[in-house]
Amino acid sequence: MNLEENILFTPIKKLFGTSDYVRWGILIGITIIFTIFLYPSLIIKEQPYKLGDVAERDIKAKKDFLVEDQDATAVTRRQAVENVLTVYDHDVTRVIELTENIKAAFDDLRSFFEKMKKQKIEEKLHPESALADNIGDKLPVQEILLQKKVDFEEKTGVPISDGAYKILEKEAFSRDIEILIIRILTEILDNGVVTNKELLLREIDKGITLRDIHTKTEESYRDLKHFYGLDQAKTMVRIIGQPMLKNLNYNLRNMIVDFVQRLIQPNITLNRSETEERKKRAAQEVGPVFNTIKAGEMLLREGERVTRVQLLKLEASQIRKLNKDVLASCIGLTMLILCILLTTYIIYMHHQKSALLDNNKNLLFIASVLITFFFMAKISASLSESAPHSNTPFPMLASSVYLGIPLASGAMIVCLFMGLELAIPVAMLIAVGTGVIFQNRFDIFIYFLLNGTMAAYWIQNCRERKVFVKAGIKLGFLNVILVVAINAYMGGFSGFQLLWNWAFAFLGGIGAGIVTAGIVPLVEFAFDYTTDIKLLELANLDQPILRRLMIEAPGTYHHSVIVGTM
Repeated sequence: MNLEENILFTPIKKLFGTSDYVRWGILIGITIIFTIFLYPSLIIKEQPYKLGDVAERDIKAKKDFLVEDQDATAVTRRQAVENVLTVYDHDVTRVIELTENIKAAFDDLRSFFEKMKKQKIEEKLHPESALADNIGDKLPVQEILLQKKVDFEEKTGVPISDGAYKILEKEAFSRDIEILIIRILTEILDNGVVTNKELLLREIDKGITLRDIHTKTEESYRDLKHFYGLDQAKTMVRIIGQPMLKNLNYNLRNMIVDFVQRLIQPNITLNRSETEERKKRAAQEVGPVFNTIKAGEMLLREGERVTRVQLLKLEASQIRKLNKDVLASCIGLTMLILCILLTTYIIYMHHQKSALLDNNKNLLFIASVLITFFFMAKISASLSESAPHSNTPFPMLASSVYLGIPLASGAMIVCLFMGLELAIPVAMLIAVGTGVIFQNRFDIFIYFLLNGTMAAYWIQNCRERKVFVKAGIKLGFLNVILVVAINAYMGGFSGFQLLWNWAFAFLGGIGAGIVTAGIVPLVEFAFDYTTDIKLLELANLDQPILRRLMIEAPGTYHHSVIVGTM
């Protein structure tokens, strides 16, 4: 081994030396990791009955328990959602803003007219001094009034016709007109103007929640008819303003009504997001409705078809028992894995004196192999669940995909580096864990136990890379035979399904050989193992050290070859 390899592997050898504490730590660590891997599979228990099945026996409740009444829960939540009042936002400051805008607009033009009035009085008192200043004054005044009209529209927020503006000019934007406009507008908006009254009246049976958008105070209203719609509010302007405007001339009266109608804006709007949020919160606050099932109560009678309610009762009755079963299963599984590991360690590792110095390294290697292939089994189990839903021209079940998982590669790798005696217990441990992952299926356990054991047997004494391919082909044919035997035992012969099983089983054997060929060089490098294949590669005459030996010391080279051959 060269200097770089010594630098790489010396820390590993120091860490995994001959300490018994390290060995026990590795064994316990493997056990804990396996238990974590297999725990999700333990808590998944299949329901003995499905919806529509016929009960084979009477089933009674052994203890009191609660079962959720999903229909009652759904009705209660739906009722809670329906009881939530629709939220409308009320902008009480809208009328204040409009009033201030109207006052500002009228005050500006009223001050202008007062200024013009004072200027005319000055002209009468001092006609000589004002004559030069007043030449051509009419045109500037009209331009100013035109500009003031634009300012007036911007402040009030509504356009005004030239005719209406002329009437206001004639009245010099009187304060009385301003007061009348504000009084009518305030009375309309104080009552409330809704954007869509037809939508509002749909809530007339239960009312609404009216929320002040500024103070966030709320109040419930059931009398919704008194609120104005936008068109209704414009009609009410003439009705409300009639007694106030009866002493005004026709044109001025119509101008005020039209101006107020333009100013009216809805100040009550639907808040959909807040309403939906309250409905969602109300549904979440409603807890599930439970029915009490007493001990001895009949859950299912023989000959009955299983209904959805009965299925819920059966599932609920198994929850407490399931927790105890899972705990017992975890303890039993942990003990089983630990027993297999200890048995393997005692029989093989502890009594192999040649491997004593590397016991901990060997344990780490075995742990790495087991964890890798348990992870492969777990991932494959998850991915294969999508196989029945794939768009294939012929029906295929997930169980077919299981047969193609190359788990036999784990036993093959261990056999190459540690021998057949250790590969068989590893194959058994992988088969046990895989059987648990696939819901304690006996057929899966037998399948992977036999193909793992035979794969290790066929790969022993491997001296060439092609042995991986030969072993994979032999394993593929063995898998096909095992599939036929297992299907016959389980009574599962069914047309295309059997063909899928054969195909995946054969590919699983080939795949195991390919995976093994790919992983072996990595293991040789990581754990500093030497296989027959690596020795043959080192004996290749193309190696620089051998070529140098033949050139510089041919006698020594020839002597070494003779001794090696002997």
